[in-house]
Amino acid sequence: MLSPLINAALAHERHQAFLAQAETDRRARQARLHRLRDGTGAARRSPRSWRPAWLRPGRSRLLGHWPRSAAAGRPVVLRDGSAVLIRQVHSADAPLLADGFARLSARSRQLRFLTPKKGLSPAELRYFTDVHDHDHEALGALDHPGGRGVGVARYVRDADDPQAAEIAVTVIDDWQGRGLGAELVAQLCQ
Repeated sequence: MLSPLINAALAHERHQAFLAQAETDRRARQARLHRLRDGTGAARRSPRSWRPAWLRPGRSRLLGHWPRSAAAGRPVVLRDGSAVLIRQVHSADAPLLADGFARLSARSRQLRFLTPKKGLSPAELRYFTDVHDHDHEALGALDHPGGRGVGVARYVRDADDPQAAEIAVTVIDDWQGRGLGAELVAQLCQ
């Protein structure tokens, strides 16, 4: 048996080690946030080659539900060095989606909707932003310094065949050719 004084000294030492570790973790978190705000480091590089989840061993997001954090986003650096924040689309993102649609060229709108389209109706905005994560998921990309929407990728599961889904990707014309569409699809399939 250890004496009460030795027990107290050991408890004090453990407590000090715990406080030191908590302070180190806090400083590392602050440094990471500071780097993200400044745009220096801490952003993951876009993979050069990726395989959709249905070609990888293990569970696919299309076959099984893996929930994501609603508020969290993932900073990504694209091939040309530009930074975006990729996160799940929320119902409050309707103005961002409408702004992004207004910045699409007529040709991009035609390719996305397979018909000429002047604007999105309130019902369409509600449908595109009210995703329920299991049968309909959407990820949006925000210009990291500016916060404007620059791309969106979504899938909608087929009601008759739960292992099939329709996938759509739209990227603002100014951001096309940078690897954003591939990054959105890669993260949607994870």
